[in-house]
Amino acid sequence: MRISHLIFAGLAACTVTTAAHAETIHSFGTDIIRQFDKNQDEDGLVNLFYQASVGRRSALILGAAQGDERRIYDIAWKRYNDKYLNGSFFQFGATYWDGREESIESKFGGEARVGYEWPIATWATLSGSVSATYGPEHPSTGDQDVIFLPHLSIMANF
Repeated sequence: MRISHLIFAGLAACTVTTAAHAETIHSFGTDIIRQFDKNQDEDGLVNLFYQASVGRRSALILGAAQGDERRIYDIAWKRYNDKYLNGSFFQFGATYWDGREESIESKFGGEARVGYEWPIATWATLSGSVSATYGPEHPSTGDQDVIFLPHLSIMANF
């Protein structure tokens, strides 16, 4: 009788630990394309983002990027259609583009993104997506158009 209680307690602890682990995953990542894309900034944008799990299929994202001409700050909510960090997703958020030069205006904007994530190791995920941003001036034309950007990110998960 005592052994069965111990086994039940062990299984319950494993279940609770697994559920808590799925809800408390954190990730740090960088957008590889943003690092080198001269259309977004003259020499690309050094960037880093943090992603925190909010439930089993959602995440909150905070990001920052800096280049010669602008700084970009993002906050977004991501929803996975499949599993967390594995499969297709959509994302909605707000962005602030801070013009570092007088000729570039600082503006708030909205961003929508769709993409797919692949776990390449137990601690790493590769993500590809396309975003549409409205609000800030277009980096190439200077007009207030919708800005479509590709993203290829690598994330370290813990």
